[in-house]
Amino acid sequence: MASLSGSRLAVRALGRYRSALIGVKNSANVQPNFQKFVGPGRIGSPQLCTQRLQQIRQFSISAAFLEDRKFTKEHEWISMDDKIGTVGITNYAQDSLGDVVYVSLPEIGKKFFEGDEFGTIESVKAANELFCPVSGDITEVNEELHDHPELVNESCYEKGWLIKLKVKDPKKVEALMTEKQYEDFVKTMA
Repeated sequence: MASLSGSRLAVRALGRYRSALIGVKNSANVQPNFQKFVGPGRIGSPQLCTQRLQQIRQFSISAAFLEDRKFTKEHEWISMDDKIGTVGITNYAQDSLGDVVYVSLPEIGKKFFEGDEFGTIESVKAANELFCPVSGDITEVNEELHDHPELVNESCYEKGWLIKLKVKDPKKVEALMTEKQYEDFVKTMA
């Protein structure tokens, strides 16, 4: 049998585990042989298999999401949905800041030009300004960050977004850095 990668092995084990459960679902013998899945030298418990699959799925989803984002030299990102841009800080920025303890965001309806400061983010290490990647009008702010600023650290590309704005010129977004260009930019900073 060919060698399997960790993810394929986890998928196969979880499939076997689920099949065993389905096979005994309506049976009088409700105890499947769990040692087959959990014993010494095995992949691990069904819970570990499920966790591994979730990690793989999360990595795949995150990687796909990053392809649609554009990045700035100030370490902000923007993703577009029609003419609405969602803005946040990059993983590099949140990692450099450390534990985020406070985020100050603008009022809805406020207008900003490219490069304008639209807020601040404070961590246990420092306070930094947040800069608008493109010109636009604020349509929404992430209210969750008022009570849970740690979301920026936990999920900077999803739950930790900062603002949404109606972008004046969507072509300006295309002029920003791609993920690969941003990664190369970060490498030059080291």
